[in-house]
Amino acid sequence: MANGDDIAAGVYAAYKELGGPMPGIMGTENQLSGQLLHLPTINHHLETLGHIAFNQAIRPGIRHQLVKSDFVAR
Repeated sequence: MANGDDIAAGVYAAYKELGGPMPGIMGTENQLSGQLLHLPTINHHLETLGHIAFNQAIRPGIRHQLVKSDFVAR
């Protein structure tokens, strides 16, 4: 499991270049590189988290808001 689909794509490319057996590879964040290589990923919805963080920063008070991650099987 890589900390991003771009990193997972690099691991995929390295294994493909070496010609050895391909391990199971999974990325995170549902990036274009993972989509193009059909890699499974975990989408943490970072854009939504950014909007929530910004709104909480500019408004008074503390609010808790749940944003669920999704597993994207490819």
